[in-house]
Amino acid sequence: MSGRDSVQIPDDRDFRAFRAECECERGWSLSYSKAGVAVWVQLLEPERSLHKIKCRMECKDVAAETLYDVLHDIDGTPTSSRPSTSAA
Repeated sequence: MSGRDSVQIPDDRDFRAFRAECECERGWSLSYSKAGVAVWVQLLEPERSLHKIKCRMECKDVAAETLYDVLHDIDGTPTSSRPSTSAA
């Protein structure tokens, strides 16, 4: 099985590495900042075809659980509005 065919469940070390990358400013250029929203772009390296961006947005009046659900809902449907998928 090649590396592309396997899935690795992230652990605490992976989360710490991801968070460190998110918080790092080296190699990133701020391209937009207004009203609590900021967007950075990473300079594209000649040997790589991946273009990365990162964003930060203040959400003062939104519960963390709600924001998490919205960001992870690919259908855009509130969890409470979805039909049950379990057998009756």
